Amino acid sequence: MSEAPEIVVAMSGGVDSSAACALLKEKGYDITGITLLLKGDIDNDSAQSITDTVEKLGIKHFYVDCKKEFLQRVIMPSALEYSCGRTPNPCCLCNPEMKFAALLAAADSLGIEKVATGHYAAIKELDSHFFLEKGSDSAKDQSYFLYRLPESTLRRLMFPLADKTKSEIRQTAAEAGLQVFDRPDSQDVCFAVENECCGETLRRMANLEIKKGNFVYQGKKVGVHNGIHLYTIGQRKGLKVALGVPAYILEIDPVSGNITLTTDENILSAASFTISDVVWNYPDTPENISDITVKIRYRTAARACKVVRNGDIWNIEAADGVFRAVTPGQSAVFYSGTRLLGGGIIC
Repeated sequence: MSEAPEIVVAMSGGVDSSAACALLKEKGYDITGITLLLKGDIDNDSAQSITDTVEKLGIKHFYVDCKKEFLQRVIMPSALEYSCGRTPNPCCLCNPEMKFAALLAAADSLGIEKVATGHYAAIKELDSHFFLEKGSDSAKDQSYFLYRLPESTLRRLMFPLADKTKSEIRQTAAEAGLQVFDRPDSQDVCFAVENECCGETLRRMANLEIKKGNFVYQGKKVGVHNGIHLYTIGQRKGLKVALGVPAYILEIDPVSGNITLTTDENILSAASFTISDVVWNYPDTPENISDITVKIRYRTAARACKVVRNGDIWNIEAADGVFRAVTPGQSAVFYSGTRLLGGGIIC
């Protein structure tokens, strides 16, 4: 009788990672659960959920302390981006630089080749080339956050939830007898603090001083703010500036600390923008793909575009209409249908 194949599974204490363990256990895998300690000790509810899943499924489990690396590789670079008036996506940085790197290192130390997580995304193989696709549950698809994963990593990964919906995953957990089956969904950002914006959480964790300044409208000071890290391009809510009409953030100046406002929402629209630091996980060049769409934020719909390379800078043009509130520092991620092609950082 052959031995069960071994696999490392990332465990957060949530229903998704717990259900991933249950699905893999059902398929006959010998599972070692790994919980990465990124921002400190995990909360009691998550710890209890992990213990329950480990005992119920009869699997091995370890905690790996990554707090120092997480601070250096994710928190500090992201906080510095905010200090420059940009709006980064820490998750897009964390996945290749921290989370999956740590999981693969843990697997290597155990002599295990395969690693699985509870992400809603899919990995496909075509002509010995591995690439990402959107998960079946469009409301939960997380491929956007994974676009920077190299093919060498994709070759070792499994996403057991690829063809599942959230309701099916909760049912899987319930049928496996896991107490976590009805636990509320976690926030998108693992280090999020209730009632505190992401920029302020990062600033505090990185212990940075960030430029304060004025709100400016039509060249005149109309208010003050407590730091450019608290704001992003296109933002309307929370400005606490009385102009008699809705105001939007048009520009953030990290040198003066001034934030320029506009009351004309149309000014926030652009027919094109540029990106840098591009990764492209596809054998063809963009010029040979006719049906490219781009997402300039996780929760915005992908729209048709044309991609033109100019050295290290890529120009993205809307196929029709315009993009709204293109935000420096955010990730632009490209698809062809459900297939993820790559992406880059908005300049």
